Amino acid sequence: MKERNIAVDIGNSFIKIQNIETEKFEKFPSKIAVGYNSLDEFHQVIPVSYDGYDYSVGVGTYVTGKDRYKNEMFKILLLTAVGKSTNESRITCDVTLNVPIEFFKDKEFREQVKKDIEKQLKKIEYITVDGILKEISINKINLWLEGCIIALMPDKFAKNDVVVIDFGGDTINCAEYVNNNLANNITIKAGVLYIKNSIEAEINSTHKSKIDNIDDIINKILDKKEVTINKEVIDNQKYIKMIEFYLNENFEVIKRTFNLADKLIVFT
Repeated sequence: MKERNIAVDIGNSFIKIQNIETEKFEKFPSKIAVGYNSLDEFHQVIPVSYDGYDYSVGVGTYVTGKDRYKNEMFKILLLTAVGKSTNESRITCDVTLNVPIEFFKDKEFREQVKKDIEKQLKKIEYITVDGILKEISINKINLWLEGCIIALMPDKFAKNDVVVIDFGGDTINCAEYVNNNLANNITIKAGVLYIKNSIEAEINSTHKSKIDNIDDIINKILDKKEVTINKEVIDNQKYIKMIEFYLNENFEVIKRTFNLADKLIVFT
């Protein structure tokens, strides 16, 4: 059993991981619900069993806020992410966990986060993820700012200067690395929740509705499927233009901050 260093990005909207064996990136909503909910067309529901209870990861309630690291639901999300990061059933590892850039600069906060997480973890944790029992021993929690992929794979990026762009729920965090060292960073307070909320408000205003499944609707819009609200077919192109404007507006900010020429752009 080889000891691993596993990177986990638990954002306000999504959890992002990289499978060690395949090197493929995977993401799923940073939501959790008690009990198991079956799969549907849009939601990637991960069945989890921990400490005698069943959970659904990917649906339910977001785990957010500066105090979330003390929350048992956060621990279950973390163990789920570690379990999905490798095909092995017995995992001994250090975990590199991302912290928002504005928090990462606060040394006292970083130390408290590590204590909060490590205090909750048992020496050996047992969790069933997607029907597979995982035995997880986390030796150490390391903290890094968004873009921790750079910290874990320095050799892969050694030949390139890199700009990491992370579209989170509340913010877009961008970090520039030169010779594997952080050279510049910005936080744009316009994460994906901003555009989702804008589309939801526009749909409700236009169709005199009160929708509660905006993620499903946006998926249908992007897949060019017909969406009916209050017996009216919505104008998909209108909302696609809203998304395009949101992306263009924020990329203009990024381009004004970083010289992207000859840079490797990494989206996480």
